Amino acid sequence: MTLIKFSIFTALLVFFTLSTHPVHASDSATPALGLSPDPGFPAWLTEDVDNYIPLTSNQTSGLDWIASGIDPSGYSRHWFIICDDAFEGGIHLISVLDVPGRPEIHFHRAGKIDFLPGYIDNVTTFQPPGWDAAFGQLFTENQGIEGCALSEDRLFLGLESPFDFATRIGNEKSTVLGIWSIDPTDPTNMENCAPLKIIDTSDWEPVLGCKIETISGLDAVDSYHLVGIDRDNQLLFAVEFDENYNLMSGRIFFLDCPGPMPSESDNCTPLDHLPILMKPTLESVAVVPIYAPDSDFICEYQVYLACDPWAPGWVLNEPDWNCDSYEQKLFDLLPAIYRYTVPADVLFP
Repeated sequence: MTLIKFSIFTALLVFFTLSTHPVHASDSATPALGLSPDPGFPAWLTEDVDNYIPLTSNQTSGLDWIASGIDPSGYSRHWFIICDDAFEGGIHLISVLDVPGRPEIHFHRAGKIDFLPGYIDNVTTFQPPGWDAAFGQLFTENQGIEGCALSEDRLFLGLESPFDFATRIGNEKSTVLGIWSIDPTDPTNMENCAPLKIIDTSDWEPVLGCKIETISGLDAVDSYHLVGIDRDNQLLFAVEFDENYNLMSGRIFFLDCPGPMPSESDNCTPLDHLPILMKPTLESVAVVPIYAPDSDFICEYQVYLACDPWAPGWVLNEPDWNCDSYEQKLFDLLPAIYRYTVPADVLFP
């Protein structure tokens, strides 16, 4: 497992440009904005671009940390939830027992996983109460839960889409968000896990100005502020709920998502811009609060996005630019990571 550390800098540029609403946008909606990546982003997920180890994977779906505590054995235990959209919408709980020594997980091509004793000690299918009422028969192959976020006591699950692309575009379909209360000390305790609200995201259209067609990534800033990714519309959405999970406010951000900068060793014809990708498949989001100096006041958020290395997401939209080595890196080195810095009162107006 590779641990990638990111330095946090507060003095960063952010570029906002007013964006044109989709044709079905509401005049009463909060104006949409455009976001460009911070300087230095996007970046390959490797420390050595020229002598890299390919990191290509087939799918990257939702993953989030739930809670940590002390196991009766005296070791720290950590709970995670992971989404498997290829398994008809399945989600799983992962229990990690943090024992001394370097943890190892052995994966086989054949699909078998060996968990060394004393580290990952349990993986269970997780199906909270009200699951069928929330998602019913909406799952199809490779169309399941991809948005997964947890606050201190809330679980948010977002459906990638209940419709295929052609049906979704033709009928302007939306998708579904489910919200549950959860026991942060024991997420397996179903007595303290209860459905709070099932939301058809088309209900947000008067506020956001468009329909959220896919939820491919979620992050909870807290129990009432949620950020997500609509992959097919290449936008970020930020929503604020009241205590009953009615939408109080929201905003969408259309994302500028170029490819990472070519390195000198690629010997590419120079460009005056970062390479333009046809349609990056953004499917992971994490939001980091940035505090004012010597204060508990959040002045801005840094939003990290990662892409699912799925074709045609990494096709270049540069018909007059040819660089074989760079195109090979798109398949070998992706996913890449993006970062956008947004003032706090702009993300949640």
